Amino acid sequence: MKLWRNKTPNRDYYAAPDAKDWDQLVATITNLQSVVTDDIKINQPQGSPVVFDGSLASINNPCVVGLVVDDYYQVSGCIELENWNKITGYNNLIPGAIYYLSMYIPGSLTTNPPDFGVIVEIGIALTNKKFKIDIKQPIFLE
Repeated sequence: MKLWRNKTPNRDYYAAPDAKDWDQLVATITNLQSVVTDDIKINQPQGSPVVFDGSLASINNPCVVGLVVDDYYQVSGCIELENWNKITGYNNLIPGAIYYLSMYIPGSLTTNPPDFGVIVEIGIALTNKKFKIDIKQPIFLE
């Protein structure tokens, strides 16, 4: 959208947008809305912590936005998996344990907070199969 400067001498004002400008603005907003609301299908193991673009979270990209559930990511609430082996290295969760993003294996969780890289708390195990997502901001260690 452009606001045109009036060319009249000794005048310093701008003309209001016309109908064409408004149509252009509406089209831009509509295009942006379709980009923002497009579904991003994620081809990662169930329960994996991922970043915004759907790639696995890691020491190099620790800004976790959610955990994979049915080809999408879930940002809050609880998820329940029968087998957590691909994510934690064990079939079951440890009830009451806090889980962190692993610094060693991208897209995996650990109960041991990292002592290097970045600490990203992901959530807590409610049962041996059920996990409550509560993603915290990354804490960068020196």
